[in-house]
Amino acid sequence: MREARQLGHVLHLIESYDGSVPLHRQLSQYFTQHRNMGSRDRRITRSLIYPYFRLGAALPQRTIVERLAAGNFLCATPVDEVVSYLYGQAQLPVPTTEHSLEERCDLLRLTFPEFKEEDLVPFENEISPAVDRLQFRRSVIIQPYVWIRVRQNYVKDVADELMAKGLKYHVDQKRPLAWAFAPSEKLDDLEVYQKGYFEIQDISSQCIADYVELVPGETWWDTCAASGGKSLLLLEKEPTLHLTATDIRQSILVNYVNRLNRAGYDVVEVRQADLSTSPVYAEHSFDGILADVPCSGSGTWARTPEMLTSLKSDEIREHFQPLQRAILKHVTPTLQKGGRLIFATCSVFSAENEENVRFIQEEIGLEFVQSNYISGSSNRGDTLFVAVFVKT
Repeated sequence: MREARQLGHVLHLIESYDGSVPLHRQLSQYFTQHRNMGSRDRRITRSLIYPYFRLGAALPQRTIVERLAAGNFLCATPVDEVVSYLYGQAQLPVPTTEHSLEERCDLLRLTFPEFKEEDLVPFENEISPAVDRLQFRRSVIIQPYVWIRVRQNYVKDVADELMAKGLKYHVDQKRPLAWAFAPSEKLDDLEVYQKGYFEIQDISSQCIADYVELVPGETWWDTCAASGGKSLLLLEKEPTLHLTATDIRQSILVNYVNRLNRAGYDVVEVRQADLSTSPVYAEHSFDGILADVPCSGSGTWARTPEMLTSLKSDEIREHFQPLQRAILKHVTPTLQKGGRLIFATCSVFSAENEENVRFIQEEIGLEFVQSNYISGSSNRGDTLFVAVFVKT
């Protein structure tokens, strides 16, 4: 039976997934090993498996089939013969498209009375009071958009190719260069992407630029640069910056250089560094530091729901917070007087955000300017925290 065979692929993937690699990579490896799976089979597998992980820690005593059905029920996965077969196996009714998430939660409890919506997100007591917990909890059920940031001079070029390829998108009302696409759209094969006319970047990450004031010719340090999205934000806001970038991973710095070169920038000093153990740039003096530090990633759980159950309770304060503070202690001495620190995480936990704000003020001695949570819940993006300080 086709439905049972398709469901078998999904169950095997769930049972074998250990969290050591991102789920999308495990899926790619699995599809490579099972080349007999057609495009339809791959699409159905992807659409079924992610809702399982969006269920978080809810219904822990239920079988994998029951939890898989419950996840797809909550996520309102479009009903086809495979989804109908899955609901039948779990003895769940088929929901209608008119049901809201709140109504689906109520309906789910008719079959699984022990279901608790607060179990969707772990460690709710650690979430900052500044974050709407109900809104955040429900946001993990909905797959985020793929967001791009179009470079100002190439809006027409990008729009023309998107129209030619029949790709649909919508433009954010507040940020006209931020365009959103369905999660399934593949954009990095487009010619305008290869030419560097736009960057794939979540809308909340794009908002970081709003908190950075730049002066022509300043020296800035992107301390945990990753693949360069925020470095490009700085350079496009002020092309005359003298920018230094570091990251602990050499492989990702290769991607960083390629990404900046594709966008037409080649005036960046790049260096591999473990900033948790040494200052690295003790001889330098910077006008500004962007410290988007390693964190729990809880603000991106809607994008990576497989991470919902991998975080351990002691990691927040015993691993991430000490790591963040070690990095801050090693980089902030390089700020010259009047220099600014932009501290950022993609976390919703107070221990990684507000508690570090107090640490930066009281232990490092920088003057606090402002902080804010950039919520992605309302526009299907990530949730970030950003705080600005100045050295007086």
